[in-house]
Amino acid sequence: MACQIVFILPDGDRHEFMLHDADLAGCDKRTADDWLAREFEVAGCEPSNPMGKLILPDKVLQLARGVDAKTLAAPTPWLMDYLRAVSCALGKPFVSIDLVESKLGY
Repeated sequence: MACQIVFILPDGDRHEFMLHDADLAGCDKRTADDWLAREFEVAGCEPSNPMGKLILPDKVLQLARGVDAKTLAAPTPWLMDYLRAVSCALGKPFVSIDLVESKLGY
């Protein structure tokens, strides 16, 4: 299933990416979850939940917050891997990653 992902940045910029079926071929939820968890750890992110429970929206938002706006604007290899993982992990045709409100939309 194709997926459109939109970033809403604090400076007012919006960046939109479209992933097609070919971009997502071979990706499954488990692989995507593993990639996000590994990157979350590598980036030194901490769970926002006071109980320490790490949920998928935390991973998605904190990884996006941890990179600069320039990284979220261009389809670099890391960003494409991130977008693919987000799409496969969430399984939605549309995802907005709102870094102003710190929320995901589907």
